[in-house]
Amino acid sequence: MDSPRVANAPFDAPDADFILRTSDDVDFRVFKAVLSLASPVFKDMLSLPQPTLASSPTETPVVPISETSTVLEPLLLICYPSMPPVLETLQGVRALLEIASKYDIACAVQYATTHLTLPHFLEANPVSVYCIAACYGIESVARAAARQTLNIASLGRPSAYVEEMELVPAPTYHRLLDYHYRCGQAA
Repeated sequence: MDSPRVANAPFDAPDADFILRTSDDVDFRVFKAVLSLASPVFKDMLSLPQPTLASSPTETPVVPISETSTVLEPLLLICYPSMPPVLETLQGVRALLEIASKYDIACAVQYATTHLTLPHFLEANPVSVYCIAACYGIESVARAAARQTLNIASLGRPSAYVEEMELVPAPTYHRLLDYHYRCGQAA
């Protein structure tokens, strides 16, 4: 088995309190204080005795997590006093929302929410943004995306399918179609 690789700065600090080891074997050397301030979930998790993969008590404790390094790194960059990540794709925004929701990191949820409203996402992919916002309960963004779908004449046709529709139950998508229809009738 290959040994885990160490993440890039600032997650390579040799004096870190513990290591988050991702599912793709990348070690993020992090500080309890930073994550405890950012997340009540991390605060509770880190207050418990942790199982360790360390071979001696003097080694840094290792906490395995189920996420990959590409998902964890943007989240940690938001929590740390560093340059925030650039979220270039809706998949990246969605992944950040998922992990930020899991660990209850409000600043990361807000960061992702702000990205959903950027024109290159909202105007280019309003149905996807609607579904992501609806899935995570971000009503203001869902409403803005619903308004933006009024520019799609073929909404509801099979050609309008986006993979993010799988995130929401049928009634949620039906509400979007009903809104679109009623606005069309009023116009």
